[in-house]
Amino acid sequence: EEIIKEQRSLIAEKVTEIENLQEQQETLKTAYSNRDEASQRFAQELSAVRKSSSHSVEQGLRMSNELARMETELEKLETDNIELNEVNNELKKTISDLSTQLELLNKQSSNLIHHKEVLE
Repeated sequence: EEIIKEQRSLIAEKVTEIENLQEQQETLKTAYSNRDEASQRFAQELSAVRKSSSHSVEQGLRMSNELARMETELEKLETDNIELNEVNNELKKTISDLSTQLELLNKQSSNLIHHKEVLE
């Protein structure tokens, strides 16, 4: 009978150990599940950050290309402006020359009119 009591006591201890181990196993399963969920959330957040970063890089490249295009256009406009200034200066000189010629023609005309009057 004492042996049976000891065996029952040992069995009870083993059952308690098994129950404790099962509880620990459930705790570990929950911890693993939580870790997996956290890992998935982290992976999703990382993916979103990568996409955002990639989008930002693409946007930066587009802006850089647009800026380069605008700089090229500005250089062209500056060159056109220089050429227009040169043409404008040439036109001013031509106008000045024509104005001088007109003054001479007016004087000649005046002189001719005066001579005509004298001759009449």
